[in-house]
Amino acid sequence: MLRRKTGMVHRNAGDAAKGTGNGQGTVTLNCEGTPITFPVAIRIAPRNVVRNVSFIESGRIVSIYAVHADERTCAWDILTGLDHTGASLRSALDIKTSPSAIYRFSTTTADDKAALRVFALPILPITSDSGMLVAVSIDGGAPVTLDFKTAEFSAAWRQNVLTNSAVGIVGNLRLAPGAHTLKVTALDPGVVLDRFEIAFDGAPQAYDPVPETRIAP
Repeated sequence: MLRRKTGMVHRNAGDAAKGTGNGQGTVTLNCEGTPITFPVAIRIAPRNVVRNVSFIESGRIVSIYAVHADERTCAWDILTGLDHTGASLRSALDIKTSPSAIYRFSTTTADDKAALRVFALPILPITSDSGMLVAVSIDGGAPVTLDFKTAEFSAAWRQNVLTNSAVGIVGNLRLAPGAHTLKVTALDPGVVLDRFEIAFDGAPQAYDPVPETRIAP
């Protein structure tokens, strides 16, 4: 029988007052009378001082789930159970005009380049005349078009199916600390968006989706 014992986590009192810092401690599990102790650590994100944003930087990454847009036009559908984050955003199958979604976020890192990673599901175009194009823009800049279309049974297609992700990257971004806006526009019907990450140089690599750095609504 596995029993859980209460553990303790401590952090510096000065850091606690500032809302920052790290904590370390242990958690002990009791399995058939044998205690097993594991080290644990916590990281406290910097206090957000930027207003009118929904997502913040933590650990040099801003993580945004597609369905949590601050604003979005019509012609989007929400799908559940197909993606990595619980729900995804799909451009309608009969769009007349390109739908867009807007996300407001803040950053704190200065003097480092960042990359925007857009994660879509590896869906094939719904018709032979359709593509899998998405345009992204930060802070009203010139849109950058990402193409998620891959040839069926190609090496890229196989990798996308294996990971259930198609990734588009916009690199060499310079983002000053403060508030920013990400605008995403689907240029084709049936594009399924899962999440977005704005990662600064030196950000830790993650094998799974980075937990969303969203401010509680």
